[in-house]
Amino acid sequence: MVYKYFRINCIIRVLLLSTTITLFIYLLFQTNMYASITITGLLAIYQVYLLIRYIDKTNRYLTRFLESIKYSDFSQSFTTRYRDSSFDELSSAFTSVIQKFQRIRMEKEEHFRYLQTIVQHVGIGLIAFNQDGKVELINNAAKRILKIHRLKNINQLESKSKKLADILLHVNPGEKQLDRKSTRLNSSHI
Repeated sequence: MVYKYFRINCIIRVLLLSTTITLFIYLLFQTNMYASITITGLLAIYQVYLLIRYIDKTNRYLTRFLESIKYSDFSQSFTTRYRDSSFDELSSAFTSVIQKFQRIRMEKEEHFRYLQTIVQHVGIGLIAFNQDGKVELINNAAKRILKIHRLKNINQLESKSKKLADILLHVNPGEKQLDRKSTRLNSSHI
C-alpha cells in the first residue's frame, strides 16, 4: 500500500511536470509572451527540484531505516515532520517493524539474563573462553574452586598453575582432559 501512494504521487508529479514542459514549449514557439515563457520555465525547473527532493527524502528515509536495522539501533523514530500522507503509511510500517525488533531484542536479553542466572548458580565450575583465551563467562563455582574474584584471560591462571592454564588453552571443544596429579596439586595451591 505504501508503494501505491509513492507511485501515485510520482505519477502526478511527472504528469504535472510534463504538462508544464509542454506549455513551456508551446509558449516558446507559438507566442511572444516572454514573461509567461520565463515563469513557465521557472515553474518546470521548480517542479523538477520538488520531484528530486521528494525521491531523495524517500531514499533518506529508507536508508535510515535499513541502517537502524543493520546497526541494531532500534531507538530510531520514524514519524514524519511534515504532514505528508504518502509518508504516513511508510512511517507506520517502519515503526511497526522497529517495535517488533525491539520486542525480539528484549526477549533475547531476558533469556540471556535468565541463562546467566542459571549458570551462576550451577554447582559445577564453568568457564567459557575464546581462542585467544579471553574469558567470556565464568560462574561463581569456578571462581570459588580457583579462589579468584575475576578472570579476564585464561593466561592469568599461569600465576596460579601454568599446567592448568596450558591444559585449558590447548583443550579442543568437546574434548575431555584429566590430569589428576596436577589437579590435586593445583587445587591445593590455588
